[in-house]
Parts: sequence; C-alpha cells; structure tokens
Amino acid sequence: MKVRVVWKSGGLLGRSPVDDADAPPQALIDIRSHILWGFDDGPLGLDQSVAMLQLAAAHGTTDIVATPRATFEHPFDPEIVAQRLQELRARADSSIRIHSGCDFH
Repeated sequence: MKVRVVWKSGGLLGRSPVDDADAPPQALIDIRSHILWGFDDGPLGLDQSVAMLQLAAAHGTTDIVATPRATFEHPFDPEIVAQRLQELRARADSSIRIHSGCDFH
C-alpha cells in the first residue's frame, strides 16, 4: 500500500481557510521507499530509480531511505543493496540524500 501525505494547515477538526494556510514544509524525509531497482515492487532499472529521485527532489524531499523488503519471497542481500545504493548515489544530484534501510517482515 502506498500512502501520499498532503500538507494541510490546521487540525483535523478545524481547518484554516486556504488564504490563511501555512506554507508546506521546505524539507521532507521519505522514510520508506522502494527506490532501488530489481527488488520487490521497486523500479525496473537504474534510470527509473533516478527519475523517481528527481521527482521526489522536485517536490521538496531532501532525504530518502531505500527500504527493500526482506522476506522469504524477497531475500535481502546487503552486498547488492550496497552496490545499487552506490550506483544510485553516483547518478543522483546532491539535492537529495539516499540512506539505507530495510522493510523487514
């Protein structure tokens, strides 16, 4: 399941009018992302991973955590993860930092 968070000012019960809305945060951190290609339901290749990073950065994401799944169906190989992170970081511009994580079941 993918969740999209939209920044809205005010609480759940009393929203401010649009004219009084606070600006969205200037720095967003994505703590669960299938940004690495070839794992579970992530992108098909490096080019798609780079495109995903560019889109995230364009929308204010400053940090993203690559969290491929680790299950019996999706074995987690730390060497492959490290290699792909290195390749992705080499292709990404410096506007977004990529961190390593795991979606462990």
